[in-house]
Amino acid sequence: LTGSIPTILFELATLASISLSFNELNGTIPTVITQLTTLEVFDVGFNQVSGPIPTFIASMEKLYRLDVAHNFITGWLPSNLGQMHKLQELVAFENFISGPLPSSIGEMSSLEAIYIERNKLTSSLPASIVTATSLTSLNMSGNLFTSSLPTNINGLSNLQVLFLSGCSFTSILPESLYDLSNLVQLSLLGNLFEGTVSSGIGNLVNLVLLDFAENKFTSHFPDFLDGLDLSFFVLQSNKFDGPIPESLYSNSKLQLLDIAFNKFEQTISSNIGALTALSSLSMEVNFMSGSIPSGLCNALDMAEVTLQLNGLTGSIPTCIGQLIKLQHFYIDSNEFTGEIPSNFANLVQLVSININTNRLSGQLPVALGEMNKLLGLYVYNNILSGPI
Repeated sequence: LTGSIPTILFELATLASISLSFNELNGTIPTVITQLTTLEVFDVGFNQVSGPIPTFIASMEKLYRLDVAHNFITGWLPSNLGQMHKLQELVAFENFISGPLPSSIGEMSSLEAIYIERNKLTSSLPASIVTATSLTSLNMSGNLFTSSLPTNINGLSNLQVLFLSGCSFTSILPESLYDLSNLVQLSLLGNLFEGTVSSGIGNLVNLVLLDFAENKFTSHFPDFLDGLDLSFFVLQSNKFDGPIPESLYSNSKLQLLDIAFNKFEQTISSNIGALTALSSLSMEVNFMSGSIPSGLCNALDMAEVTLQLNGLTGSIPTCIGQLIKLQHFYIDSNEFTGEIPSNFANLVQLVSININTNRLSGQLPVALGEMNKLLGLYVYNNILSGPI
């Protein structure tokens, strides 16, 4: 469909749902929409609709889903949104909405989900948002928020998904955040949070995804993760130091572990062998020492290993050749010795291997030249010999 939103639809007095998503509609939301007093769903997502969300939309008492995602919506959110007591889903991501969130948002007693990521919202989260206690999903990533999180954020006790990535939130995390025991996914990626992470993190017993990447967190990460069941654990690009919390290795369903670009030190624990579901391991640019434990090879779904720029020593475990799903293997800028295992010939899925700037010796395995998917082979700055 092209052109403006067809107003003839609003003459259908008993219409309960309008879904016009994924078309090429333009123009603004027409005033005549208010004639449909029975309307429960209004979805014009993924079109070219422009203008602000009009204030008259708040008079639609039965509307429980409003979707204007991926359009050209501008202006501020209506200050009278709080009148929409039956609205359960507000979907407005990828627009050009600006200004602060209206304080009346806390009056929306039925609101379960807000998806308003990738807009131009500013200021801080209104304190009243914590009174929207039915919220289970809140995604406001990619906006221009400032200030800190509300200290009473634990008022959102039913929250399961909290995504606040790529904003400009500052200060330390409020201790009340760790009271949100129903959280399943928590992403604070790309903010300016600082200070330490409290041991209260262990209270988030339902957490599957934890992403604190690209902030300014410091000190040790608390060793209180044994009660969790994480699948994704991301701390990259902070200032964490000390050892990797040993309790992390009790999370047997962990698929992605990324602690790159920090100041973690000591050795890679042999208990990493308990992470049999691991498919991506990123520990580059830290102060890790010791050898690669053979237990790493227990993760038969491993697709990516990045350990470069540490102080790792010893030889490359021959069992790495058993990881037949491995696509990327980066151990450059360490102090590895010995030869490249000949059973690397088994790694037929390899796309890139970087072992430069170590002290590896011997010859390159002939089979490397037979890997049809290999696009990058970096072996310089070693003591390798023999024919290429």
